[in-house]
Amino acid sequence: MSPEQLEAELRAADELPFGPARIAAVEEVVRQADALGRDDLRYAARILSLETYRYGGEPAKSFVPFAWCLAAYDRGEGDPDLDQDLLWDFKGIVASLADFPEVPLAQTQAVLEDMERRYRQAGHSMNPVHQYRELLARHLGDRDTAAEQFRLWQASPRGELSDCDGCEPNGKINHLVWLGRDEEALATARPVLSGRLNCYEQPQSIRTNLLLPYLRTGRLTEAADAHRDAYPALRHDRAKLGLLAEHLVFCAVTGNHQRGLELLTRHLGWLDEPCTPAAAMRFAAAGALLLTRAPETAVRRPAYRERDAVDWPSAALRDELAEQALELAARFDARNGTAEQGDQVRATLTAEPLVAELPLRLTR
Repeated sequence: MSPEQLEAELRAADELPFGPARIAAVEEVVRQADALGRDDLRYAARILSLETYRYGGEPAKSFVPFAWCLAAYDRGEGDPDLDQDLLWDFKGIVASLADFPEVPLAQTQAVLEDMERRYRQAGHSMNPVHQYRELLARHLGDRDTAAEQFRLWQASPRGELSDCDGCEPNGKINHLVWLGRDEEALATARPVLSGRLNCYEQPQSIRTNLLLPYLRTGRLTEAADAHRDAYPALRHDRAKLGLLAEHLVFCAVTGNHQRGLELLTRHLGWLDEPCTPAAAMRFAAAGALLLTRAPETAVRRPAYRERDAVDWPSAALRDELAEQALELAARFDARNGTAEQGDQVRATLTAEPLVAELPLRLTR
């Protein structure tokens, strides 16, 4: 394959939607670039692989090419036209590293330190640095650090490497919801949702994260609308397993058990190969809650790699999912030296109904 042909393949891969086909296409371009020995194409293909893996539901695969690109950059072998992309991808790497309990906490903290150093060196705002320090502190349950980083984040001006106009407020919403400040979270979301969002992640992520705040503040119509509008944008995206968990919780605490069982059955097979252990933990806990609240029944469990699905008694499946969620939480807490993830899982498993029965008026 000539360099010109490979460049065309790289452009074609970039135009594919996120998912297995794009991952396969990018990996083939990386292989061909390595065989061709063109350093510029090797670098560009790996840069493209970073978002491809992250949004394609396989973020763990991004760690090696990110380190490869960073080393090439430090040797002066990067592409200046892609410097912004490399620095941007620090954010996704930090978030992904935290989602794997086998990654030492010190490694994630070191990447954050490196991110701050490189952003300062390049003259960028510290806005995203504080955002992702807050995210890690929240994961650890470190209230004081999270509060300070949230304050610094709000005080820092947005820059070229800040998350988009939908995703940055979404991070702030998650902080406020975590602290139980639902009214502030809703106030933060209101101007964002009233505008136009063109981000791949939005507005479905914000609407999902507002499901429980809407319910807890008595905004039942808004809650039903958020579920109805956000879920279709997530249902085919394996990378959004963690967000899908919020829709299971929503169904469990609003008396929509049948709707919840439909969603659980549809996505249960994704637990066989989850995008991250953190997402698997949240989905398993949410599924166990749903099966606790729903009437006893048999659940059709699809098999990801097997031909035939299996019918499981819901009580047995509930116990299995709860055990899986608690085991994963224990791994995170052992890595983190805190009880935060276990506390969150236990809170999900014992969540009480918020509405006896909330009509959804589903049209799809």
